Amino acid sequence: MAPLAPMGQTSDIESANTTEKAAMETAIDGPTNGSARDESSSPDQAQQLDAAWVWEEDPANPVNWSSRKKLLQVLAASTAAFTASVGTSLISPGRVQIQEEFNVTSVQAILPLSLYVFALGLGPVLSGPLSETLGRLPVYLGSMPIGACFALGAGLTHNFHALCFLRFMAGFAFSPSLAIGAGTINDVYKPSQRAMPSTIFILMPFLGPGFG
Repeated sequence: MAPLAPMGQTSDIESANTTEKAAMETAIDGPTNGSARDESSSPDQAQQLDAAWVWEEDPANPVNWSSRKKLLQVLAASTAAFTASVGTSLISPGRVQIQEEFNVTSVQAILPLSLYVFALGLGPVLSGPLSETLGRLPVYLGSMPIGACFALGAGLTHNFHALCFLRFMAGFAFSPSLAIGAGTINDVYKPSQRAMPSTIFILMPFLGPGFG
């Protein structure tokens, strides 16, 4: 027979058992106030679940677009990325002409190329968050035409400082196409379908400098 615990220890054991039992009941059933709160919020949760379900089945959801429309999104994003990357090496063959035209050294003649590449890396810091708040389309439509105008100005200018500035701004304006193309593919394809579209898009920035 186990020895009996003293009176003080017995009351402590009973108190501990009572506390443990209450904690288990709370964990299983939840607190009384919490239960009332859960019952009051259950309609809101049900509405949110219904809205999520409706959006998953909504034809306006990009994931539910037709294959042709999805392919057009991939081609548009890939073309924009190709255009942005072409500009990196497009000016390289004209290095000697830049030296003669603007009377600069060979090191200075590389500056328009370097500034363009630097801007391509700097632009996504701004364009990435903007595409998440404003949407992909406004960023595409706002950046690509502006980049084209800067590139045109760089081709027509007769001032070396203006050439460097315009090349930098062109790279900055074209950079969103490199940053948000993957997000576009993520928006329109399910994870199991993204391999081929992602391959096409990733290939374009590597092909651009070769063609340039």
